[in-house]
Amino acid sequence: MASSSHSLSEEQFLCSICLDVFTEPVSTPCGHNFCKACISGYWDTTDLCQCPMCKSTFCTRPELNINTSCLECQTSFYPVENLEDRMCKKHDRLLELFCRTDQTCVCQFCIETDHKNHHTIPLEKEFGEKKAQLVKTERQTRQMIQERLEKVQKIKRSVEFSKKDTQRVMTDSLQVFTDLMHSIEKSKKELIEEVEEKQKAAENQAEGFIEELEQEITDLRRRSTELEQLSHTEDHLHLLQSFPSLYTTPNIKDWSEISVHSETCVGNLRSVLRSFVSELEKTVRRAFSEKFNNAMENFHDIKLKKIQQYAVDVTLDPDTAYDKVVLSKDKKQMRKGRKKSP
Repeated sequence: MASSSHSLSEEQFLCSICLDVFTEPVSTPCGHNFCKACISGYWDTTDLCQCPMCKSTFCTRPELNINTSCLECQTSFYPVENLEDRMCKKHDRLLELFCRTDQTCVCQFCIETDHKNHHTIPLEKEFGEKKAQLVKTERQTRQMIQERLEKVQKIKRSVEFSKKDTQRVMTDSLQVFTDLMHSIEKSKKELIEEVEEKQKAAENQAEGFIEELEQEITDLRRRSTELEQLSHTEDHLHLLQSFPSLYTTPNIKDWSEISVHSETCVGNLRSVLRSFVSELEKTVRRAFSEKFNNAMENFHDIKLKKIQQYAVDVTLDPDTAYDKVVLSKDKKQMRKGRKKSP
């Protein structure tokens, strides 16, 4: 196979019809090169569709596609790298068409043999459509990166709010414990450990989310870079060969419903605290009531004993006593009544 490094005469780059350098060079099925406008104009003026060089006659007017290399010597008309990779391995001709049926690049001869009756289009057209899809995918990837960056910040803010809210609850709890008796010290310690355990669990969950999101961001940035580089390439074959692996949706998690529920932890804590305080208040009232009742009973017992120390028998003077005061049989109490006649 010839390469672009061969020394070529100037005549090899001249159209045999207009005798000027090729403009939009095309090749006939017989392998001769002409300007697209020249050969099209030539066929428009003759009844036979034949090659002006070798006089080969074609049953139907061939479809003309712009070449980037000479079909005779495979020398590139334009400065293109890796020309060998752009040639059909079977027909040794330039890959200038795309078969949508088999999703592969083909040459002009392929559509007359293996890809006959397949849906084929010029490589440039498929390149334009695929490139537009890549641009759209790259834009969507950037959007996904932005969404995940915002999610990371939201989770971080949620953790900070959780810390502040938890600290407030801790302060309130400590104040409650300060006001209570020394006997609840053990309950206070258990509550603090529960709060810290819940907060630690929330932080560990958030750290796991952040680590996973940052990994996705790293993967998406790498993908974005590859998409951006590919979207700016003019290498038709390279873009089409790389397109399937980059255009597919990346395997990432849907984060729209995932969040760190710090309020749930704090709400549960407050609920536990209220229940604890309520039960504690009932216990204190019950204990106080019992002690108060016991104290009152003791008070009455002590008072009665003191009174009994000074108890004496009562004797009424029949000459001065009120006639409606009656003395009890044990002579310890008096009550209103009427004396019995002697």
